[in-house]
Amino acid sequence: MFDALVAGERNPRFLADLAKGSLVNKKPTLIEALTGRFGDHHGRLLRILLGTVDHLTEQIRDLDRLIGQTLEEITRPPADLVAGTARTGQELAERLDAIPGVGPMTAQINLAEIGVDMSRFPTPEHLVSWAKLCPRTIQSGAKNTAGPAGWGLPTRTLIFRSA
Repeated sequence: MFDALVAGERNPRFLADLAKGSLVNKKPTLIEALTGRFGDHHGRLLRILLGTVDHLTEQIRDLDRLIGQTLEEITRPPADLVAGTARTGQELAERLDAIPGVGPMTAQINLAEIGVDMSRFPTPEHLVSWAKLCPRTIQSGAKNTAGPAGWGLPTRTLIFRSA
């Protein structure tokens, strides 16, 4: 519909006929919404905005490809693994992603920030706390309550890089 508007189409019924998916069942409402003033000026602005969205989408795809390549290049040494097999960063990210509450992006950020060498953390609990993946405990006298986990790695990165 946007492409048709940019191309100069202004007929609300024709535009509503271009609907796909769940919008097909809402054609009367769509016709009403598409009825109004939409001039060539609006079409030019819409073309600019759609071009910006396409450009940013392509940049995100390029960055996703770069992240995937980088994850494949990262390998964990086989020192503590059975049969001496190394794991790629992608495999490690997938294992982290399997943890409830950790998504693909969080897994990638953790690997980017911490790396694959966990020896700098004395215990797994220290790592989880540093990565802000566990809620903190707020204690006041005999009363214990759970607090928020915090901002996590991305914020810490911004703080350290800006300092």
